[in-house]
Amino acid sequence: MDIFPDVKKAIDQFPGPITFLVNPPPKWMTPAALFMTVVSLFVIFRAPYSVRHWHTIRVIMGIGTGIFGTIFFGDNAVLGLLAIFKPAASFLRLDESGFVVRNFLQTRVFSWDQVSSFKTDSTRGSRLVFTAGGQAGILPDRYGFSGRDLLQLMTLWQKRSLDRKGSTFAPSPPSGESLAR
Repeated sequence: MDIFPDVKKAIDQFPGPITFLVNPPPKWMTPAALFMTVVSLFVIFRAPYSVRHWHTIRVIMGIGTGIFGTIFFGDNAVLGLLAIFKPAASFLRLDESGFVVRNFLQTRVFSWDQVSSFKTDSTRGSRLVFTAGGQAGILPDRYGFSGRDLLQLMTLWQKRSLDRKGSTFAPSPPSGESLAR
């Protein structure tokens, strides 16, 4: 099996640890979300004064639209600002004992012994799906690797780790997208 060039660079750093940060969102996204948040706040405070006869339903709809927009765009603005000013808030870290996935507020740790399979899923982008302890987990393709490359990296890293430990656990071979280029 040929090892892809980006995967080869990462595998050469075994046993690690090696950390991959999430790629930041496009630079235009955060200012756009901030602008829409401000517009939504303006709608909230302007709605009661925009109706001449204070038709209750129009005021309520205007305020409701503004609140919805503020929550939706404000949430995206906060996530965008976090991604820009705190890029280490989301990462994937591989080492000899397992891997750590951090997504802003949640950190999950998996040992290589727990993970029974890796496969790619292309229904929503290219992401890696793994099974650990009977539960499925998902890794997005935002760590600088395509789903196919991440599949190969995780499979090879797990194999090297388990071979080094002399583990009798044999993970199932990767399924899903083919590794051949």
